[in-house]
Amino acid sequence: MTVDNRSPRDVGYHCIGVIVNSWAMLEQCADLMMMRIYWRIGGSDWMKPKLPKALGEKLNLLKQAAEKTVSLSDISDELGAACDKAAELHHERHLIVHGVASDFTADGVTYDRWKIEGAKLLHGRKRFSLIDLIDFSEASSKLARRFHNLNTRMEYRWPAPKGRPFASRTE
Repeated sequence: MTVDNRSPRDVGYHCIGVIVNSWAMLEQCADLMMMRIYWRIGGSDWMKPKLPKALGEKLNLLKQAAEKTVSLSDISDELGAACDKAAELHHERHLIVHGVASDFTADGVTYDRWKIEGAKLLHGRKRFSLIDLIDFSEASSKLARRFHNLNTRMEYRWPAPKGRPFASRTE
């Protein structure tokens, strides 16, 4: 990405867009892989029929599947490593996607995240340099492509049943 004459705000919002889109792609691929594992390659023997909604739980389930499912042996190391990398980046991703960007300056952006937990109001704040934000957007994009490639490889081996796409999470 080139910064050229863009304002810090423009660069920051561009990076945020890349990050949000990348993690949305990653999460959709995770959903499709979980469905494929559940419906096509024996996951229904050990997975609960109601698949997780939270990203961290999805990553844990995919990692378990990589370890437990013999049919995934050729991609198990790669799937496990991709899940580990996503878990490593998860905290920053959560703050950026669910937080509020403020205080854009030439040296970076501040993110605030307020959360109610029980009767407590929790606050998280982190300052990202523009370089860190650019690097994180590129790492997010690269990781999303890894998940997309893994999902595509699984799709070729175990396509959805003919005439019927994968159904809802609870079917």
